[in-house]
Amino acid sequence: MGMYPVNDFIDLSKDEQYWIDDMSQDPLYSDTLFHIARSYLDTVGKGHMFTGVTLINKAMAELRKKLTEANFIITDSVLLTVLCLALISDTLGDIDATRKHLNGLWQLIQLRGGLLGLTAKYSLRVKCSRLDLRLALRTGAKPVFLCGQDFQWNPSLAQPMKTSTPIHAVCSTPDIRLVNIWLDLKDFANSINVAQQTCQKLASKEFQEILISLQYRLQCLAYEHHDIQEIIRHVMLACTTTLFLKTTDLPTQCRPLAMQLRQDLGYLESQDDKNLLKLQVWSVCISRASVLGTEGELPWLESWLRRACRMLEISTWEETRRILKSFVWMDLIHGPIGQPFFEGASQGQCFEQIFDDI
Repeated sequence: MGMYPVNDFIDLSKDEQYWIDDMSQDPLYSDTLFHIARSYLDTVGKGHMFTGVTLINKAMAELRKKLTEANFIITDSVLLTVLCLALISDTLGDIDATRKHLNGLWQLIQLRGGLLGLTAKYSLRVKCSRLDLRLALRTGAKPVFLCGQDFQWNPSLAQPMKTSTPIHAVCSTPDIRLVNIWLDLKDFANSINVAQQTCQKLASKEFQEILISLQYRLQCLAYEHHDIQEIIRHVMLACTTTLFLKTTDLPTQCRPLAMQLRQDLGYLESQDDKNLLKLQVWSVCISRASVLGTEGELPWLESWLRRACRMLEISTWEETRRILKSFVWMDLIHGPIGQPFFEGASQGQCFEQIFDDI
């Protein structure tokens, strides 16, 4: 199973497999991996989970003992041990335990110079970041590892802005940090679309670096409720999350974001400005392709899309897709959900017209 939803277009052949060496050199780490594997298999097989959890508790007791030793050194294997405990807690749905392990991991990493100091083992930094961001998405809290002052807010992938963006069309003086994130996300999406069209693979390290950077920057920004910039931030976060997590998991993994998007779409529904209607089309389609779209949500999502398309006088998927592409749209990820969603909404419009004519 791939690490990312676009795994077929990422070259993972050069990813570090350092964990084997660490496991052979640290008995506590290897024992912890064994206990975690047993607990996970017990859970998947619906067997006796008690034994696996008991062994994990034993591993945590050994770790606490090791942390109190006078000559204790924070090695990579120690960080990996704590990370593994956090990951299995997350897998088992124990958010409180996950948060405790993550906070402990953060304290250890701070003593090693911070997350960005883990340069020798890049994959370790990636795994820590992914867990940090995933827990933040699940809980609605801010990430633990990085805060605003650690960021380079200039574009890290795109060229500095030379022309206006769709954000400028709906915000007279947009936050340049949000604009720069949009520029990076737009270039990133274009790279993925080109990789799909040419059957090429993206370099794994660069893909993970920009995706994690986008997620951290978006999660650590915030604006006033119903500020158009806050709505755009939520939609961009949903967009990047479709690259970060499997789309089938998003409604349950990102409930706080789903709630925010419902409120955002409700606010946009009352807007009649042409540029805001285009924003609504993009917001509804990205929301449907990510965190919204349950049986109860689908009717009003389709209704909002129909209204916006009717007011923009567009009636085909190609016209709608051009609007989506003017913002950020990845055919590989969003198309398989977005196009049937539009067609379903259009079919509903046909039925509405029939009833109006009766």
